[in-house]
Amino acid sequence: MDYFFIYYMNLMFSALSEDDQRMVIDQCLDPLLELADDGLRFGLQVSGVSLEIINNHRPDLIDKICNLIKDKKIDFIGNGYAQIIQPLFPHDLNTKNQILGQKA
Repeated sequence: MDYFFIYYMNLMFSALSEDDQRMVIDQCLDPLLELADDGLRFGLQVSGVSLEIINNHRPDLIDKICNLIKDKKIDFIGNGYAQIIQPLFPHDLNTKNQILGQKA
């Protein structure tokens, strides 16, 4: 049986403090990307706002994610700007969230 892992990075989860966000980036995302460098292929889903937080704290990791995608070591899975429960929001808001996520 083949398996494919997908990791989701949501730094707005449970209202993490800025210090907690940095800890998650440094202790979870950074080592995860090292695994991709070592040959473990997986999917990575990150919201647009989380990408901005990562970029503010560790812009080197944004470069690393881009290089891993380019080198086909990870598959990047699109996401909206914010993690929202889409069926509870109007279509126009969902569309705007996806557009902003793609820009991020």
